[in-house]
Amino acid sequence: MFFIPKWRLEAQKLIRQKSLTLKRMKALHEIVAENDGMKEDAELVTLKYEKKLAELGEGEKAVTDKLAARLAELDAETKQIKAVLFDAKLQFRSNEMKEETYQQIKMNTDELVEHITNEKTEIGNVRAKLSGLTIDNVANEAPAQTEAPKPAEAAPAEAAPAASAPAEEKPVAVAVNAAAQDAAWLNQVIQQ
Repeated sequence: MFFIPKWRLEAQKLIRQKSLTLKRMKALHEIVAENDGMKEDAELVTLKYEKKLAELGEGEKAVTDKLAARLAELDAETKQIKAVLFDAKLQFRSNEMKEETYQQIKMNTDELVEHITNEKTEIGNVRAKLSGLTIDNVANEAPAQTEAPKPAEAAPAEAAPAASAPAEEKPVAVAVNAAAQDAAWLNQVIQQ
């Protein structure tokens, strides 16, 4: 079992919806450009997709705000983890702690920092993807790019620090078997 943060599910859903809406708008523009007689028919559909894009813009603002808040939380957690490691090092150097204990603390804090770094990188990638979704950029995408990006390594529930999930946002627990750990499975989970 591993945990998928709620922000990841919301961001992937938003990216999919915005990308699809932009692709449809681009196709609509192409149809009108090829057949000027369809201009009147296309106006109603254009209004529908422009309204949908405006709604998605509001959703994008909310997701972007959540991502910024999560980055701030991750920075605070990194500082706390580094403070724990520094305190352990101090206790080890003052002979208050055995070397094995210090090495275990160092290994665990290094792992936590690595997970935080991976999540920060993923958030940066999601933010870049959202800001890069424009009607012009969608036209340049290959049709095969429907696969969702793979999440950063997820930590088991036991290894996650208590402060890693914000109080108002709980991660979604997802049980998987070995054969279902690929991107297709993740797309299936996100679409539900």
